[in-house]
Amino acid sequence: MLLFNPERPLETTILIYLIVLAILFMTKPKFLFDPKGNLKQFATGSGNRRTILPLWLIISLIGIVIYYIVIVFNYRNQIGGLCKDVNKGINNGKLTVKELQELLNLHAKCDA
Repeated sequence: MLLFNPERPLETTILIYLIVLAILFMTKPKFLFDPKGNLKQFATGSGNRRTILPLWLIISLIGIVIYYIVIVFNYRNQIGGLCKDVNKGINNGKLTVKELQELLNLHAKCDA
């Protein structure tokens, strides 16, 4: 399985998400864990056991951001390949009028 498989963005997201979580739990950043290695509680105020950025919030945001990045990356790759095909079709000159109109519409999107 490729890491960035455009046909399976959810699987790619889950794989990257699990890798990021493993790194997060191995490094145990101070804003999520106390000096003993226990998770901090969601609360305001001072103390070593409280945080306004709890683990559940951080991992939820990480998952959403990773999914967004994977979707954008895959979309750009698909459009990039489509633009190459459009340019190749225009340069060959072997098109009907209808096909040329469709390709020109796609070509306009590629230039944007």
